[in-house]
Amino acid sequence: IDENNNLFVSHEGPHTISKITSAGAVSTLVNIPGTKFQYLAFLNDDILVTGFTNHKIYRVKLDGTWSVYSGTGSSGSTNGTIDQASYNTPTGIGVTSDNNNVIIVENKKIRKITGTNLSISDVVKPNSIKLTYDQNSKIATFSFEHVLSGKLLLYSLDGKLITSKNLKNTQKEILNFSSMQDGIYFYNWIPSNSRSSLKGKILKI
Repeated sequence: IDENNNLFVSHEGPHTISKITSAGAVSTLVNIPGTKFQYLAFLNDDILVTGFTNHKIYRVKLDGTWSVYSGTGSSGSTNGTIDQASYNTPTGIGVTSDNNNVIIVENKKIRKITGTNLSISDVVKPNSIKLTYDQNSKIATFSFEHVLSGKLLLYSLDGKLITSKNLKNTQKEILNFSSMQDGIYFYNWIPSNSRSSLKGKILKI
């Protein structure tokens, strides 16, 4: 979500990023053929989005122009400058609040871009979320790879905060969606020992 409350959503299949205004108007911001997008994050006023099929990180401006931010296009784990670095199916991405570090989650590895240099980060312990949703009971279960603490945030499609839960030393959290309207919801998991986060979406029908 940008400073004007526009919501941006990446799509894996049609390799596009959609823009949804606060008034509900939907448009295509960018279309980059030949890739499949995963998660996106803001770096200053630009969007960074992972392309996991061609092992690249893309930079998209809000006028729809785009460029390759990092990645040679070949699968690998080579460090170095952002134009020399290689990735192995990057998916998750996050930017620290000072905009000085970009965190990339790829195949069983977390990497960090600082300035123009890419290096392996041992600061953040790799983690993952397994999300299951029962359509009958309307119960969503978040299962974490490790016991951890942090904050779980749930947003509606228009960016409104629905719930915020502080979790401590747990591997599982349950949310009941029975009282919520059908539609798409977004979650953001922020570990207490890290400045990176894990994000995803839930479809309630």
